[in-house]
Order: sequence, then structure tokens, then C-alpha cells
Amino acid sequence: MADRMLKNRRYIIHYPEIQLRKGRVLKKAGKTQLAVNIFNQLTKATVGSSAAIQGDAWFELALIYQHVFGDFDKAKQCYEKAASLCANAQTKKKAQNCQTALGELASYRISLNNEIAQLDSADTTKKSDSTLKADSKKKASIDTTLSPSAMRYRMGEIYWLRLDEPDSALDHFDAIVADTAARIH
Repeated sequence: MADRMLKNRRYIIHYPEIQLRKGRVLKKAGKTQLAVNIFNQLTKATVGSSAAIQGDAWFELALIYQHVFGDFDKAKQCYEKAASLCANAQTKKKAQNCQTALGELASYRISLNNEIAQLDSADTTKKSDSTLKADSKKKASIDTTLSPSAMRYRMGEIYWLRLDEPDSALDHFDAIVADTAARIH
């Protein structure tokens, strides 16, 4: 239907809005790569394309990268662009919150890896302490004095409450239980 609308000259001025809706429909229909292609086209500044449409396209890309592809770094970049361009206050706030949560999650991940590397100094595949500390300075500010279990708990909270990723949250909570059980036995 969207393609038929675009063939009608009356609708040509609404091309970006029609494409955005088409991308959303394709995403819901499970045709993720086609949706990504449309959203990527909409993120480019073109004639007739507004910053609000670009912001919505960036937001849709962020959701796909986060929930479908599991690429949190790319999702964070997309949320950042969406937050700067979105006209809808609710979408803008959601993008800002997700961007912050992903930054905190990355910092916890680095700190947790650092803690594990210190506990298992025989593991030579981990990054060096200086590399991990340098990486963590690039990320969001978090409490690095927490125990590994407390870090996992915080990560679980971020996944569950701020990123709508309950399965990932449960994985972190299960890791706490497994660590506790291993220490008891």
C-alpha cells in the first residue's frame, strides 16, 4: 500500500513519513533487514526529510540494534543521534534514558571483567588491568567498589528496568545464584 501511495503525486511530499511507517510495518512483520535499509535511508539528510523523521528513524534503528541484533554499542550510537533529533518529547526522553543505561551497562561490564581478571590472574586472555581501567574511563561513571555479585545485580536491574531486556536480566541474576552456590559448596 505504501508503494502505491508513493506513486501518487499527491503523497510525494509525505514520502519520508510513508517510508517511516513502511519501515515500522516491515520491522513488525519480521523483515528486519528491509526495515533497517529504509531507516538508514531516512537518517540521511535529504530534500523533504525533517530532523524529526530522521530522529524517529535513528530511534527505530536503535531498537533494532538493541533488541534484534544485540549490538549495544551501535544501539547506543543510534540512541544518541535520536535524542538529538527527535521532536517527540517522550521518544527523546526514552532515547536519552536508553543511551545512559547502555553507557552504565558498558562500564559495569568493564569493571566486572576487571574484577574477574584480578580474581583469576592466571587467565592471560583477559585484558590487562591498565587497558580495562583506560576503557572504563571512556564510559559512564559507576560505583567500581561493588563486589562482582553487586555489579551483576546492578546490570540485571539496568537490563530489566531500563532496557526492557528481562532475559538478559535473569541471566545476570542466575549468575549471582551460581556464584553464591559455588562459594558455599
